[in-house]
Amino acid sequence: MSDLLIAELLILICLLPVVLRFAFIRSHRVDSIVLLSPIAFIVSIILWFVYDLSFSLLCVTLIVFIILISNFRALLRYFDGLFVDYYSYKFRIATFIEAIVLVFFTIVLLIFRPYPVKEHYVQVFSGSCSRGFIEKTDVFQSANLFITRFEKRDSSDSLFTAKKSVLYPLQDEEFHNNQTPVILYIPQVYSSTYDVSPRLEALAKNGYTVICAEFYTDDVRLFGNRFDLKIFRAFFARRKTPKDDFSEERAIEKKALLDLMSSKYKNLYFYEPDVNEVTPLKEDFYLTRPLEAWLQNPKNYHSLRAKAECVPRMVVLDVNKKLATLSGFEEKK
Repeated sequence: MSDLLIAELLILICLLPVVLRFAFIRSHRVDSIVLLSPIAFIVSIILWFVYDLSFSLLCVTLIVFIILISNFRALLRYFDGLFVDYYSYKFRIATFIEAIVLVFFTIVLLIFRPYPVKEHYVQVFSGSCSRGFIEKTDVFQSANLFITRFEKRDSSDSLFTAKKSVLYPLQDEEFHNNQTPVILYIPQVYSSTYDVSPRLEALAKNGYTVICAEFYTDDVRLFGNRFDLKIFRAFFARRKTPKDDFSEERAIEKKALLDLMSSKYKNLYFYEPDVNEVTPLKEDFYLTRPLEAWLQNPKNYHSLRAKAECVPRMVVLDVNKKLATLSGFEEKK
């Protein structure tokens, strides 16, 4: 299971005692269990900033908010130190319906569980494409560039015991002798590093070092409004379907990434998959956002899901072929 799915399930399970407390809490007691509803709401909002906004997380937040509102009077009663006299029949029916919704959506999340994505090295930078980037070391510094490194690790190589820096500098001898291509990738505006993780993990398993970069800078804005924020951009881009292909902005980001990486790695190669302008990389969502993908195309969901499961292997074959062609061309030169 993914970490986000586990967090969503824990939030929903945490709310079950809140909506079913009329069945086991007797009268003349302080209704302290109701405190779980604001805690669950705060945690769901925090998840927006950790995992960015997604359809499943939005649904979980909405369910939590409805339960919080329906228990608002109970919260006031708790903070005033009042005891529970009785639960009205209207309240019992309403909370029982909420319990059914919780159980139903929990089952939905389990059925449409996303592809498990492993933890990878992530490094955050502050700066801009025009001025350059420095590693973010202060909590008050802006987070403008998120770089994730995918690479094949031994079973004994823990995420916490390996090199802490994503862009760890190579020694001089390693730099000049390194012949393994380092693949660079910038996600489409419609997706994120999480969405393309299955294909990038497949490349890493085949021995490639893959660097995925997400830019959120002031000098390269894709929408020019609040949708440029990291937590909103990919989610709203999939629904607003911008007409611009952002080719100029992507060129600026590619140059900035090359400037940052060229001093640390020798053989750099940009991976640019074939993108359909109507549904750019939507096949990735059948692995990482299956519920959202099913809602968009419930009729063909299973066939498209099976096709999406083949994408990571096809990506490896495509990259191998392109790199072999590129190396053959350089040898002729």
